[in-house]
Parts: sequence; C-alpha cells; structure tokens
Amino acid sequence: MPQQEHEPAADDPPRLYLQAARFPSERQAGRAYFRAQEALYSAPACDLSAYRFLIDRISHVAVLGDPPPQEVDRAIRRILATGEPITLPAEVVETLFQRRSQQIRLGPWVERHHRPGEPL
Repeated sequence: MPQQEHEPAADDPPRLYLQAARFPSERQAGRAYFRAQEALYSAPACDLSAYRFLIDRISHVAVLGDPPPQEVDRAIRRILATGEPITLPAEVVETLFQRRSQQIRLGPWVERHHRPGEPL
C-alpha cells in the first residue's frame, strides 16, 4: 500500500522546531522569555521548551521542540521579533536539545534557573 503524503516514512528524521533571538538587554530577553513561556503554557497542543541564556554576555531566548500549530508558531515569532532573530551555533542547538530531552523525562513542565557560569 503506498504511503500517504502526510505520514512520515519510518526512516525520516523527526522534524524539529527552533526559533531564537538575541536581545540588547537582559530585561528585554526576560520579557520575551516569560511571554514565550506563557504562550507555551496556554497552548496545550504543543510540545515546546523555552530557554533564556547568555552567549558572550549577550541575552538570548530560544523556543524549540516539536513543530507547533500555526497559531502558536505565529505567537512565538511575534514574541521573538522584539529581539533580533538569529541562527544559533550548532553546539548551542545540540546542547539545548539534549537539555530538553533530559528535562522531558522529569515531567511535563520543568523549570530550572542557572546563574551565568554554572553548569547545566
């Protein structure tokens, strides 16, 4: 039986979602992070994680996970548009997805805070 278009093949890699932005201040990043968190929390049909972190002392926010419904994607893009959209370095993306994978095992909603210089 031929495979339907909307069904991924068994050997297709999973689709991943990643949106990220950098912000001129920690305060602006914090606002975007908390708005993104609220958008994720109020959208039960999505499996995403939000992160706020520093790269070279510049504040960043990233949202990643499974591709969300279109309205959630639009909300995330609007929130992150208050900063400068960026492409994160591959090693940062890998670390964030590894961190997400670890946290998913702990529960459906996990929140942790680390100070700069502390290991994840």
